[in-house]
Amino acid sequence: MKDLQNVKTGLRDLKSLIGFSPLLLFSVLSSFSQDVFLMIRRHKTTIFTDAKESTTVYELKRIVEGILKRPPEEQRLYKDDMLLEDSKTLGDCGFTNQTARPQAPATVGLAFRISVPAPLADDGCPKHHVSVTKDYDVVVPDCHELTQNGSVIFSEDAFEPLRVEPFSTPPELPDVMKPQDSGSTANEQAVQ
Repeated sequence: MKDLQNVKTGLRDLKSLIGFSPLLLFSVLSSFSQDVFLMIRRHKTTIFTDAKESTTVYELKRIVEGILKRPPEEQRLYKDDMLLEDSKTLGDCGFTNQTARPQAPATVGLAFRISVPAPLADDGCPKHHVSVTKDYDVVVPDCHELTQNGSVIFSEDAFEPLRVEPFSTPPELPDVMKPQDSGSTANEQAVQ
């Protein structure tokens, strides 16, 4: 009981020293721990970023847009091959400060909408242009699928398949950098 009284007295003294409740300070400091650290990966590209657990998937797409110059509507984000919904928060998707830490960031897969430049005929329609979808179907676009810059935008679900290349393996360490088996130091071995 005396220990509890000492804690209460200590908190009261701390409040008078800093001018506000230590519990408020704890609340403010704990909000900093809501950061999640992410590795956004597409093919051989990796983006390291951090965000709050309360950040929506759409807001994360805006971060990607700032780096890769592709609008959120042309992006799909995945966690473990599952498509993430734009309206959900990162916390709702399972990205927490326990699962996405600075030393072990969580992986988010990224895929883009398929968009290819199309040569235009005099009437504004693509001429002799054939494309391949994510399912490897051959597509000949209609005129109404053109954007102003002459790129062909396929149907809403025409996104590239999610593809993340594995990291390369580092080369083997040279012998001089490998740990020594005996108790002698490298200098002693060089002298021998």
